[in-house]
Amino acid sequence: MPNRHQFDKDFKPVFDIPLSNVHICTMHALCRVIEKLVNLYIGFTWKIKNHAERKTAIAGLEMFLGDMLLHGGEVQISHDKKRSGNEIDIPRKISVGGVKARRFLTRPVNNRLQKPTKHGKYYKRTHVSRIEFEQWKKLHNVVKDHQPLSRHAKAEVWRAVDIIFQMLDKETWTSTDKKRFQATLDQFKNGFLKAWEDINIIHYMVRQVFDCTHVTHSKHV
Repeated sequence: MPNRHQFDKDFKPVFDIPLSNVHICTMHALCRVIEKLVNLYIGFTWKIKNHAERKTAIAGLEMFLGDMLLHGGEVQISHDKKRSGNEIDIPRKISVGGVKARRFLTRPVNNRLQKPTKHGKYYKRTHVSRIEFEQWKKLHNVVKDHQPLSRHAKAEVWRAVDIIFQMLDKETWTSTDKKRFQATLDQFKNGFLKAWEDINIIHYMVRQVFDCTHVTHSKHV
């Protein structure tokens, strides 16, 4: 909580580091942001009122997430008893690891295609390595949003997130990069408000990870 000192007078940070100069692990940020977006699509599908459309959408989403090898390829979207209440029906959350999270976005610049050996053979590749990049587009098409404004905004959110993590792959930033990064943050936040509303903005995702003017970063794999 960046303004905790306003609520807790006895609060004394171990290191008094301003949030304008935050060191973040981009791999951890990537996992949490992609995981949040994926679960928002699940929540959207879960709330579809038309029973037949909802059933079809959930089946398609389970198939897509299974193909992404989330939860070992066995994804089941179901009611979450712990998080739900008498008046609230909430689906279970899906967890997303770093390697799979990266497949939702554009291929990283430092991610090279596998080269054959001198005998023209390839070493055995993992199942995850066979998943194509930019999988957010498939997710976006699997979950049909019939409202043009929010559907367009959701796509804008993904494009902004893609640019953000491409930039965090860079070793050095120019003054132009910094301006572009801030503009992309604004694009992300504005798109998110139109797509998912402010009630879905989590403190970690925006205030600590994205709402930074100057960012120092550690490269993610």
